[in-house]
Amino acid sequence: MKKTLKNNKKKPLIPLFSKILLALAAISLAIFVIAKKNAAFAEWMTSNPGYLIRRALAFVSDVIPFSLGELLVVLSPLIVISVIVTAAKKKGIRERVRFLSGFLAIVSLFYTSYVFMLGVGYQRTALNSRLGIPVVKIT
Repeated sequence: MKKTLKNNKKKPLIPLFSKILLALAAISLAIFVIAKKNAAFAEWMTSNPGYLIRRALAFVSDVIPFSLGELLVVLSPLIVISVIVTAAKKKGIRERVRFLSGFLAIVSLFYTSYVFMLGVGYQRTALNSRLGIPVVKIT
């Protein structure tokens, strides 16, 4: 039987979703650097896009009866072991690169989520400055 053109076509070395997620991570890194240098930008990012993302994730967390963050922390040793085993089972360099680029893309998604949900918020003007609360030394 003849193979169709679709089957003969080689898969790209790095999948499209990996390229997109890695590009988002690069954009997130740029946003984080800008927020670190400009507190007003950090305020805006935290109040507008960051707020919408946090609300969406709060809705998801409200539907399920457990914390996704805690679940990831508890399962992280199992995830790391399964990634290593799966990568070792891949035949050839090309398949390993495709697998590891996908894994790196997922890790970059976590970084992007951190930047938009929490990371930029740490670069805001301090709360005591915004509220006019004096800083006094406690003895």
